[in-house]
Amino acid sequence: MSAGLRAAVVLTAVCTSWLWVPLVLLILFWVTAIALVFGKSFTKHVAALLVPPIMAMIDHRFEIVRQELLKGLTGRVLDVGAGGGAYFKYGKRCENCVTEYISIEPNRALQGALRREVDRCQPCTFPYRLHASGLEAVRGEQFDRIILGNVLCEVDDPYSFLKTIDALLKPGGRVFYSEHVLEDGGWKRALQKFCAPWWALVSDGCHCDRPTLQTIHEACPQWRLLNTTFKGASFIPLISRFEVGIAKKPAAPDNGVSSSSTMDATPIHLPTGPPFSTDTNFDLATHGSAG
Repeated sequence: MSAGLRAAVVLTAVCTSWLWVPLVLLILFWVTAIALVFGKSFTKHVAALLVPPIMAMIDHRFEIVRQELLKGLTGRVLDVGAGGGAYFKYGKRCENCVTEYISIEPNRALQGALRREVDRCQPCTFPYRLHASGLEAVRGEQFDRIILGNVLCEVDDPYSFLKTIDALLKPGGRVFYSEHVLEDGGWKRALQKFCAPWWALVSDGCHCDRPTLQTIHEACPQWRLLNTTFKGASFIPLISRFEVGIAKKPAAPDNGVSSSSTMDATPIHLPTGPPFSTDTNFDLATHGSAG
């Protein structure tokens, strides 16, 4: 191909790509306008339409991390904000150790996708429950494992929410979290700050500018974290940085052993090269259930 022909092809591609800009802006305008008029009744259905495919795409991109962190599912499992059921398959893989799996999903528009995913994974040896409300549905109960998948970006008060999660978690238990967070700096962070009010409006209350990892440390300083930062997890720059990890609650001092200790000696192997960056302040294989 001649240099002139190559230049023509490149120019045509650029011009064609720019034709999408007005269309995208027009779509964003109408989505915003409809959200302003109809409020949450509209955004909840938008979330039901978009959340399952987006979460499936993200799950595929760092499934290697989730597989490692969730292979220790055991005992009673609570999946908070279960969405379209992206995490249920990990419970299925651990069905010899899981004794009960409970999903919490307040958005009724998402529950159809969630039930279909649960049905797809059948048969399972453990009982399953779905609560169409918040954490009040399980108040007073205790769990060996709790899953938080893109939940802390949506709750009104993440600090108080984490305190409640800690009360629901058995001594020696673990919380798995996967959350998009505020960028460290640069143009993406500035864009997150600028777009945060609009994003919350059109995404059913999701906040794209929360320093979630810092909030976890502040709300539950007794938890010991194994955290992986994943940069570029999503094609949407507002939610492209993810913190994915597990937090372990210290075992009760009176017995030194958690009821969920059977999987604590399983070594976890996480990727360390780009786009992953792993930071840990505890080693499951070394510390076991001693906390």
